[in-house]
Amino acid sequence: KWSIGGLFSNTTLCFLFDVANTDNASASGNDGAQNNNNEEFGYIQFITSYTTSYNTAITRVTTIGIEFVNPLTKVGTDKIIGGFDQEAAAVILARLATFKADSEFEPDLLRWADNSLIKLVQKFSSFTKGDIHSFKLPREFLLFPQFIYYLRRSQFIQVFNYSPDETAFFRATLLRENVTNGLTMVQPLLHAFDIPPPEVEIDDEDDEQNPIVGEEVLLELSSRHPERILLLDTFFHLVIWYGRKIAKWREDKIWLNEEYGHEYVWFKKLLLAPKQECINRMSTKFPCPNLIECDEDSGQERFLVAKLNPDNSKTVGNAPDDLATGDVWSDDVSLKVFMDHLKKLAVNPQ
Repeated sequence: KWSIGGLFSNTTLCFLFDVANTDNASASGNDGAQNNNNEEFGYIQFITSYTTSYNTAITRVTTIGIEFVNPLTKVGTDKIIGGFDQEAAAVILARLATFKADSEFEPDLLRWADNSLIKLVQKFSSFTKGDIHSFKLPREFLLFPQFIYYLRRSQFIQVFNYSPDETAFFRATLLRENVTNGLTMVQPLLHAFDIPPPEVEIDDEDDEQNPIVGEEVLLELSSRHPERILLLDTFFHLVIWYGRKIAKWREDKIWLNEEYGHEYVWFKKLLLAPKQECINRMSTKFPCPNLIECDEDSGQERFLVAKLNPDNSKTVGNAPDDLATGDVWSDDVSLKVFMDHLKKLAVNPQ
C-alpha cells in the first residue's frame, strides 16, 4: 500500500515489477517451437482511493493485463522488441536514476546509465563481432541511445551549478509528470521560426489564414542562423533566441520605417509568433516555466547553447553569413562520438 500527498490530472506514477520466477522460462527455452504459441498473461490491479476538492470520496479500480513471453526464443524476443516504447523507457530510466540518487550514497549515475544502455543494445542489436559497421538497432530502439545521451547531460545527473533545492525540485517534478513532459525535460524541444518565403504574402488582416508557425529542428549548433528565431522548451525554461540579423532588424523597428512601406509588415508577426507559442505552452504547464529572451552573442545565450549537441563539425563549409558567430567549447562529447563509442563497445563485448 502506497500513499501520495496529492494527485493532479496529469500525474503519472511509475511502478516496476521484477519477474521473480524465471526458472520455467529457462527450462522451456529448449523446446521453443512447442511453447511459442502458449500465451501467458499476468494481471495487475490498482485500487486508488482519493478525496476530491469537493470532499467527495472516490475509489477507482484499474486492471492491467501483461503478456509474458520467453526472451530465450526468437518469437519472445520479437514480441519484446515490437512492444518496446523508447520514449517511456527513457523517462523510466531517468526516474530510476533519480531514485538511485535519493536512496544511495554517492551513486555513479553516469556509469550506471552507460552500463544500462550498453547491456540493452548488446541484447537487442544485430552485429558481427568486431565489425563496428555491421551494428544495427531495431527501428523501435533507434532513438533510445540519443535520449540517454541527453539524459547524461541533463540536470537530473549533472547537478553542478544547481543548488540542492533546485535539484530536488527538478527531480520531484520528473517523478510526477507524464511521458511527454518527462521526455521534454530529458531532451528539450527546439523550434525554429524562419523568414516567410517571398511567395507567401502576409498582411495585417490574415493572421488566422497564414499564421507563422515554428518548425521543429535538431538540437544542433548548426540549427542557429543569423536570420532565424529559435524557441527552446526544457519544461522548466522557455528560451527565445534571436539571430544577429533578426536582433538588428528588431532594434531598428524596420516594420515602422516608411521608406519600406508595408514590405516588412510580416516581420512584426515573426517576432510575435514565438511569444504566442510561449503563452500557449505556459498555459498547459505547472509550475509555469521561466521565459528567457536572448540575442546571439549575449550572456543569456548560454541557456540555449548548454542544451545543444556540442558538435562544431556540422557548421564547417557553410558561408559565414549563414553561421551564428562563436564556436562552442565543451568537455562533453558530441552525439556522434557517443554513438561511435557505443557501437564499439557493443560489437566488442568484454
